[in-house]
Amino acid sequence: MSRNAHKLILILALLFVIIGGIWFETNFTFNISNQHEQNLDALIKETIVPEGWYRHSLGKSTILIREVQLPDIRATEPYAYGDHILISTGIFDGTFENIEAWNRVGWVFEDEALVRYWTKTKIIEYDALRVEHRAAGASGEHITYFLFSENKFYSTSLYSQDISLYLDEFEKFVLEYANSLAN
Repeated sequence: MSRNAHKLILILALLFVIIGGIWFETNFTFNISNQHEQNLDALIKETIVPEGWYRHSLGKSTILIREVQLPDIRATEPYAYGDHILISTGIFDGTFENIEAWNRVGWVFEDEALVRYWTKTKIIEYDALRVEHRAAGASGEHITYFLFSENKFYSTSLYSQDISLYLDEFEKFVLEYANSLAN
């Protein structure tokens, strides 16, 4: 074989190794990330949806609204859905004992204009943070529960012009949701 043929074989082998490495890294990372999201999503789907509410996917979150079909609101605020419950989950990289230092909820302890009240509590087996806050502008108010479990957090928020209309139903939903996560 000529010297040029050896160079060509070497270049092709090198390209094969590089492309194979990129493919492996992309697929391996995607599968781990996707598996994690699927497991969390499965927990969300096991929840009991209150009567008269309908579950829809909204990106990596789940939204419960009062309509069978999810309106196409394009890229605007979720308040355009009207009264709704937003459920999401993520990685918890803090400690409940020092929850004030956790950057994902720092706004709870710093924003006196929007946050009306917050309290630490326990729901089923989960440490929880309950936050009542006003929304910016005329969007209404909302209540959020953060449930903490090892390295995960689960967030459920009720958004409404009048929280009192759905408060009992929402509190029951949060309890059922926590119960479904625990089982």
